[in-house]
Amino acid sequence: PPVSMHLLTGDNWAPALCALLQAAQGRIEIAAYSVSTRWPKLASDKFNLYRHLLDAPARGIACSCVLAEHKRTAATAKFNFWSARELAERGWSVRRAPRGRLLHAKIFIFDRATVSLGSHNIAHAASASNLDLSVCFTGEEAALPFLNWFDALWARAK
Repeated sequence: PPVSMHLLTGDNWAPALCALLQAAQGRIEIAAYSVSTRWPKLASDKFNLYRHLLDAPARGIACSCVLAEHKRTAATAKFNFWSARELAERGWSVRRAPRGRLLHAKIFIFDRATVSLGSHNIAHAASASNLDLSVCFTGEEAALPFLNWFDALWARAK
């Protein structure tokens, strides 16, 4: 089956992910190193990725997220603590990655057929100031190894 693939950079990453979040019909699954609650108030919220994450469960989407478990002193520990709490309050199923190895992946899976993975953390800096790169592709067969990886991570997460 054909696979559609797109390169995502700082300029087009947030708009592309927001569009995929809005287009999701059944499931959104995320494994992430860091999720920041700090997004500047823009004239338009249409590219505020965090807001779209928060709103997804209200549309009837099953949303699951595995976040990295950081040392308590790490700045990202605060981000993940507050984002996990807020996502769970909005209807997300949130787990912490198993201890032992640091989850550094950044992967989104939409409707078990579209995958975005790369270096972008879920933070405004990923689209505004960092030099990050991700790839997004659609195809059920191509997505299968990533689904299996996420499902195994979810089963081990707490």
